Amino acid sequence: MIQSVDKLDYMERLFAALHAKRTELYVISGIWHRLNRTDVKFVIQQRVDLPSGNYALADLYLPQLNLWIEINELPHKFKKAADDKRNMDIQITTKGEQHIIYQYDSTGKADFDIDDLNYQIDLIVAHIRLKIAKLGENFIPWDDNYAIRKKHLCKKEYLTFKSIDQIAKIFNAPIRKRGFLRPGGFALNDGYVVWTPNTTNTTWKNILNNTEDEIIEYKIDKATGGVDIAATQAGFDQAEKRIVFCKYKDFLGNKDYKYIGVFVFKGLDANGARKWKKISDCIDITNLIY
Repeated sequence: MIQSVDKLDYMERLFAALHAKRTELYVISGIWHRLNRTDVKFVIQQRVDLPSGNYALADLYLPQLNLWIEINELPHKFKKAADDKRNMDIQITTKGEQHIIYQYDSTGKADFDIDDLNYQIDLIVAHIRLKIAKLGENFIPWDDNYAIRKKHLCKKEYLTFKSIDQIAKIFNAPIRKRGFLRPGGFALNDGYVVWTPNTTNTTWKNILNNTEDEIIEYKIDKATGGVDIAATQAGFDQAEKRIVFCKYKDFLGNKDYKYIGVFVFKGLDANGARKWKKISDCIDITNLIY
């Protein structure tokens, strides 16, 4: 069956991205194949912004279960204190459940072999199955209709879409097309709009910062390459709240639209460009659907 969520392509890219991390590849592929469910989404290298202002990249995240899995290879034996602090910060920040798969015993003196790793993989797979069973009908499968059924968007769930048309389906919104062109956004209720900035656009510049909580937007002056102040500061509602799906190349090499949060206008920068600041990672869209 052909799906617009191309799970085979997604998982092939995910495993390929782990080629230099052999133990992580062995464990994560083991979990995927033993679980044997294509309705559970796997996300690797999920960014978590920590209270210290730093960030961590989680080895494996299952967004439907808010389950975080770390694979501690042999080098982790020598940085237990730092790992413990990092893992505690992840739990506090995400309010999720965390499991750690070790390549060594609790003393750090003996290394685990393949059978030990397989045993831990079996345990986490059994735990995942139990969590799904407890959710029952509340478990929402990973497919084209996941966000539609959930009626709730949250950055940590790593929601990605191939096209603006797919995004519009979440809101049951009509798309006004100009031939093969698609708009850069569309209006919703209660002062909300959907915005789909492209970080590689050659007409409008959209700069997303590293923490994904600020976007600088401006029309490019063809003569100077800088800010076209007149065009940038005209024709938009400063009071609107933007639900942002940013198009960029992700860690798997996919060029998709990723939901990153709700943004509001916070004035102009020193060059006359628009500044948009994030006010929330999550939003209930129940009342925003057409």
